[in-house]
Amino acid sequence: MTQHTVPQRRWDLKAATAPHHDRIDRLGSLYGMFDSLNAYRKYLKATWHSRLILETLLDESELKRIFSDWDKHKIQSDLQQDYADLSDGEELKRPELKFPVGTRVDLPAAIGTLYVLEGSALGATFLIQKTRLLGLGDEYGARHLAKQVGNLAGWKKTVSLLESVPLDKQDEKRCIEAAIYSFRTFEISYEKAFGEP
Repeated sequence: MTQHTVPQRRWDLKAATAPHHDRIDRLGSLYGMFDSLNAYRKYLKATWHSRLILETLLDESELKRIFSDWDKHKIQSDLQQDYADLSDGEELKRPELKFPVGTRVDLPAAIGTLYVLEGSALGATFLIQKTRLLGLGDEYGARHLAKQVGNLAGWKKTVSLLESVPLDKQDEKRCIEAAIYSFRTFEISYEKAFGEP
């Protein structure tokens, strides 16, 4: 079975998802998500909604077989706490998911999804500095970012999986499709929260 060279797979995924990644970055700037507490609250709610969907999908996958500490990398509960900090204790209401719990997610799709979620930890190192300007910190309002910054090893592990797990061309296609779906999930949530740009 012919496979891409190990490092090439990573760069192929990055290239295929670059327009979607760039779109998320542009929305962050356009909406000023970290410019005010009000905008930041909208960011928290939209990010929580997206992570809920994607983390639930990964919970239903075979990911734990190769990423045993996955539970330590989930941040939906941290996002809930951050939102409650800035909303007088108001809790986010769990939406009805558009897929049945128990939906199986194959390993290539799980890796593609993980690539997006763990990759966001790299951005968290920058974003957490912006929250300081809003008076927030690791124990108040920015827990999810602090957790991501503390889990940067997860990104290295994700890249290692991407480069080492045996995948044929169809598997690689599924991996890319899942990563694009993940970026689109965030994009749609942000547009719903802030309005069409």
